[in-house]
Amino acid sequence: SSAPTTIKLYEDFQCPICQEFEKVAGSQVRSAIADGKVKVDYHMVSFLDSHSTTNYSSRALNAAMAVLSTAGPDAFLKFHQIAYDNQPPEGSAGVPNSTLIDWAVQAGAEEAKVAPLINGNVYHQWTVNATDQMSKDGVTGTPTIFINGQQQPDVQTGVNAVIQATK
Repeated sequence: SSAPTTIKLYEDFQCPICQEFEKVAGSQVRSAIADGKVKVDYHMVSFLDSHSTTNYSSRALNAAMAVLSTAGPDAFLKFHQIAYDNQPPEGSAGVPNSTLIDWAVQAGAEEAKVAPLINGNVYHQWTVNATDQMSKDGVTGTPTIFINGQQQPDVQTGVNAVIQATK
């Protein structure tokens, strides 16, 4: 919380450009968090449900929140990485809940705690609210990147700023 740089990220687990951002800068971001160089405020949203036949964005975000609530922020970061490493193609059904549960367990959550939350879609309203808040915040796409409160004009500039901030 006392890190000199704050990065705010708006992301959707179905967003292929978010996946590219994670590939390019994810490990540096996680290292910088661990080293106390940056604080990252993840604003996960689910506006790409229409690009999946099973509302994958919402279900993945629900699973991420289940991991966060039962296993904490380190497990959330691991789930975040696993979800992007295994992102299903846009327009596909995504993965079943059983796979989301497997990823949650890989990230450090206990299956007995996280499975009912994922299968019950317990954080559905939270995902709706988070996605609505994105619009209220004036954010129109993902990823959207802020460094110390300054919105980056485009993804490439944002990636460069994040890499610079995490050095």
